[in-house]
Amino acid sequence: MVCAPPIADNEQWAILNQFYKTPFFFSSKVIEQNTPLYIELKKIYRQNEQEFIDLLNRVRVNQVTRNDFQTLNSKYNPTFSGDGSDYIILATHNKIVNETNLTKLNQLETELFTFEANVTGAFPDKHKPTDHYLKLKVGAQIMFIKNDTGKYKRYFNGKIGKIKELEENITVVFDDESEVEVERTVWNNIQYTYNKEKKKVEEKIIGTFEQFPIRLAWAITVHKSQGLTFEKVIADLGRAFTSGQVYVALSRCTSFNGLILKTQLNQYAIKTDPRVLEFAENETPSTLVVEQLNTGKADFYYKKARENLAIGNILSVWNNLIKAIKFRNDIETERFKQYFLIHAEKLLGFKKQSLKLSNRLELTDEKLSELKDQIEITELEVTSKNEKLVKQDEAVKLLLNRVELLENENKEQKNISAKLQENKRILKDNLNNLDNKTNRLSNEILKLNNKIKKIEKKNEEQKNEIERLKNIKWHQKIFGRK
Repeated sequence: MVCAPPIADNEQWAILNQFYKTPFFFSSKVIEQNTPLYIELKKIYRQNEQEFIDLLNRVRVNQVTRNDFQTLNSKYNPTFSGDGSDYIILATHNKIVNETNLTKLNQLETELFTFEANVTGAFPDKHKPTDHYLKLKVGAQIMFIKNDTGKYKRYFNGKIGKIKELEENITVVFDDESEVEVERTVWNNIQYTYNKEKKKVEEKIIGTFEQFPIRLAWAITVHKSQGLTFEKVIADLGRAFTSGQVYVALSRCTSFNGLILKTQLNQYAIKTDPRVLEFAENETPSTLVVEQLNTGKADFYYKKARENLAIGNILSVWNNLIKAIKFRNDIETERFKQYFLIHAEKLLGFKKQSLKLSNRLELTDEKLSELKDQIEITELEVTSKNEKLVKQDEAVKLLLNRVELLENENKEQKNISAKLQENKRILKDNLNNLDNKTNRLSNEILKLNNKIKKIEKKNEEQKNEIERLKNIKWHQKIFGRK
């Protein structure tokens, strides 16, 4: 078991530490007052290399040897950047993560889009879950920072994807090629105060932050990586500052071969909270676990038997009793005896009452005949009313169908009207264009007619000149007549 310390706001912990010893879940009142079964799940599914698994287990409980440090630091490669590959960087501080992500973003050649958050009231920068000015490009690697609360649960806090499109909204594509259109979401800044008179914690919304629920994720913090799995990891852990941090980062990687260390590890970086180790020693023995499971099964089947007895299902009572006895035989206990006697007396009491009722309800043949006649008349009336109700239902259905048809016709009429309006507009535009073309053609025809007149006039002049020249005699030409 590994348990990274919860992230507790100082103001919130100032209130909670009055009631809880530690911020860990095992300090809750319900666990302290009702010690539960401690069952530790020990089979590891993320890694399948036994040497790597054993190494991680020693890191988990802070029992790392000198050879282990040598093995881990053999993965030290400070110049490795992972460019062009699917490595993800896990760092301990937000500053390292932000610098890395901005560098990677600047290396993309696609257009930069900036999305500004909407803030109301008081919402300090340190409480903002993502950037106030969210800078994104197509191709950027991002991570969701909130669960999808919609119907289809399309994404969850920590899911990795890449930006496919950037418009009014953002489209993200995942490794399985599925896509999701991301919409803005709202976070509340809640102020907590303890009301001593009412003896309860009260909350008040003092500000809101609206932004797309994503952030750049070529690099993410170790805290955000909890629960995630990666094939290739660059771990920047030289500034690890809290217990469990190194183990969480290293155990995100599926294989030792896929691990790169940005900084070397030493004994000061690997920390385990002694309170967690102390709690881990409370593991319930396997024999007691089996005993508790059998007790739970017995309680379940005895409860089912009682529930079926209450509704008179005797066969189910018997079947559940048989199942319960296999896990715990309560039949010979005083409690079971008392329960059985009480319910047996109730059954006998019901039988006596039934006999008394039978004696009181002895009817003569004549009275029975009258009751039968009344029943038949009532049945006929009921049948008649049922027939009327059926007819009324059919009439209502016909009316509903007619209303639906009318609504559909109304929609069609609206669509047709809209189309006619559009066609009318288009026709009007065409007529205007036609008028403009007609005017242009008229002007051109007028110009052509003027040209034709000029040409005809010129032709006539040339014709007259030819005739004049023909009428000049040859001897006149000799004397220079033209």
